[in-house]
Amino acid sequence: MTVDDVIQAFECLASDDSEDLPVEGAMATLAAIMADEKTPNDLRLELLDVGATLWRLGLAARMGE
Repeated sequence: MTVDDVIQAFECLASDDSEDLPVEGAMATLAAIMADEKTPNDLRLELLDVGATLWRLGLAARMGE
């Protein structure tokens, strides 16, 4: 898969209103990947931004923003 393929898959899944995409679940999955000792440190640093973004979006959704 290319980067464009992955982004297109994200867009397609996100636009499907029948899909349940809880932010908390995504954060928990991401945290498990980051906690795995096999995950390289440079990837953990990159994923930290992704996790912070999900956290912010999840918090905004809970606050009704």
